[in-house]
Amino acid sequence: MIPSDNLVSLIIIATLGILTLCAFIIVFVVMYQKNMMQKNHEIRALVQQKQIELFDAASQAEEREKERIARNLHDEINPMLTLLKQNLQKHKFDFIKNKFSVDHFENDYVLIEKIAEGIRSSSYELVPSFMIKYGLIDSLTDYIRGLNDIGNLKAQITKNCTDNPTLPLTKSDQLNIYRMCLEITNNLIKHALCDVLNLSVTVLEQELSIELNHNGQGIDNSDIDEIIKTSKGLGLKSLKARALILNGDINYRKDPNNSSVRLSIPFKV
Repeated sequence: MIPSDNLVSLIIIATLGILTLCAFIIVFVVMYQKNMMQKNHEIRALVQQKQIELFDAASQAEEREKERIARNLHDEINPMLTLLKQNLQKHKFDFIKNKFSVDHFENDYVLIEKIAEGIRSSSYELVPSFMIKYGLIDSLTDYIRGLNDIGNLKAQITKNCTDNPTLPLTKSDQLNIYRMCLEITNNLIKHALCDVLNLSVTVLEQELSIELNHNGQGIDNSDIDEIIKTSKGLGLKSLKARALILNGDINYRKDPNNSSVRLSIPFKV
């Protein structure tokens, strides 16, 4: 039988041990939670910084697009307007000297057509009036139809939806999606070197799915992430930023015969 003094000592030691263990557990849990909070804060900071970089890339891409349009207007439209002004001035003097001929207007007519086409092209790049009037799907249909006139490219569109569906997306969102499709298509033609392209539009209950299948050089998501890290270009970063704004996803899949890029845009409830 254990003496009472020894029993009390054992109880005290056991109690102290339990208290020490509890204190250790409490300290461990507190430190663990503190570390986890710190890591979560760092992760959120990194995610926020990444989003800022993406939005900044999108903003820079928009500014570059505006600069390009302004440069086109200055370098292409302005000289033609100047030439037209000089021609009209010459016609005035010819008319005074009775040397004017209606045939002189032929060159001016061609010049005016070029000016009008240049202005239409620039305004279409700013905000496609066709898309504002008819919506995203019809605009993509019109765009794909026009692609067939470019070189040897064979392009078609497949619509898995009713005719003229009403999309629960704002005009701004549709314009973003439209520009994303144009950017992806341009990349596939320029970099993937495809000559067969099929754009498939599927309207689901909760999202819009757009898939671009092609026979060019494929690329996957890991390749894209690496290119974004190392490239100074804004195109892919702008695409990712637009997807982020739309709360959507871009998935790249490569296959020897049929690679694809798929956009998934959820509908806002």
